[in-house]
Amino acid sequence: MLGAGVVVPILPKYAETFGASYTYVGFTISAFGLARILTDIPFGTLSDRRASLLGGTILFVASGLLAAFTMGIEYLIAARVVQGAAIHTTSALAYVADIIPATRKGRYLGYYQNSFFLGSAFGPSTGGVLTSLDSLF
Repeated sequence: MLGAGVVVPILPKYAETFGASYTYVGFTISAFGLARILTDIPFGTLSDRRASLLGGTILFVASGLLAAFTMGIEYLIAARVVQGAAIHTTSALAYVADIIPATRKGRYLGYYQNSFFLGSAFGPSTGGVLTSLDSLF
């Protein structure tokens, strides 16, 4: 989530380079979360956790690269939808839950969630600092 969060401060500026309205800028930010809402439960039921984790991670990276080189706001939003639907975080959580002994599940799932939310908390801040540094040069 650190990597996904780093782009949050720059997404509105990037979306505006396409002449996007504030509505489209909002969709650009929301597309990721909306896709997660729609895909986490169905894809969390996949039985082959390793394959969905690997495939989801590849899809996440590929759609991030697509978003970086897109030529229009609609394509940027579509790339963010694909990135949100990439299922890698849900697959990782399910995989961790599968391999942990029952007596330690709460503790280790707590560690997983903490690392996830640390990335969510510090990603946008890091992106904001990096964006500010870019304007200095």
